[in-house]
Amino acid sequence: MSVKRFLQGLIVTVALCLIATVGKAQTSLVFVTGGGNSLKDARSFEEAFIPYNTSFANGGGGNVGLELPIKRSTIFGVEFSYGLSQNNLELTNENTNPETTTSYGLRDSRFSGDIVLHSPSTFRNIRPYFVAGAEYDLFSPTSAATALANKVGFAYAPVAKLSSQGGAGVNVGGGLDYQLGEKWGVRIDVRYHITSSPTLGLPYGITPSSNAYFPISGDANSLQYSIGIVYHFGWGRSAPTSSSRQTPTAKEKSSKQKPSDSQKSSPTSVFN
Repeated sequence: MSVKRFLQGLIVTVALCLIATVGKAQTSLVFVTGGGNSLKDARSFEEAFIPYNTSFANGGGGNVGLELPIKRSTIFGVEFSYGLSQNNLELTNENTNPETTTSYGLRDSRFSGDIVLHSPSTFRNIRPYFVAGAEYDLFSPTSAATALANKVGFAYAPVAKLSSQGGAGVNVGGGLDYQLGEKWGVRIDVRYHITSSPTLGLPYGITPSSNAYFPISGDANSLQYSIGIVYHFGWGRSAPTSSSRQTPTAKEKSSKQKPSDSQKSSPTSVFN
């Protein structure tokens, strides 16, 4: 946890410094992406001498974000985004034969602030980028999961009251932007997230208000991969592509080829 907290503090500090210098540079942009999400946080515990283990199912999700360019820079930006994904918690009772698994729907609402580093040039209209930043994740059980826990409980407890749980995290990643035109593009994005382990709002141990508990703590890791569209707008201009050239217009060519009247030399008189 100490490494994660150090990275959080470092990233937030740098981001705040960069936000203070937001200004004209390359274009601002918005993006919308969707894809898959893999959450890894396998746990084992015992309750009433019965062994249980938990894992998370692969799921899908989407993201929407805004990037603002850094003043006098054609490669740095500050990105703010919101993401929503679902990875159901699967609780397995290892004391039954065969083992029984109960699935509780779990959604992650993610609010992120990232520093973005774009490649200074493009190749065939493709421009890579790298991101790193801090985030806040709010894990919430679905209405179906809440109803299920009230009916069958959680692990050994016959009744469980699930609730939302939030925590800070960090993320790193990158991707490719393919420029379709002056304003529109396609983005492929991959990001790795480190967050606190989801516990469905259950306490670590039995409390006066809850017989259901989830005795785990630590970090969870997720890998998100998505594809979507990008729209450039506003400040500055987008970085030039490798194939762009300063081609003179027909009018410029004509002005270069035809000297003006002031540049023409007077003809020599045939009379002396």
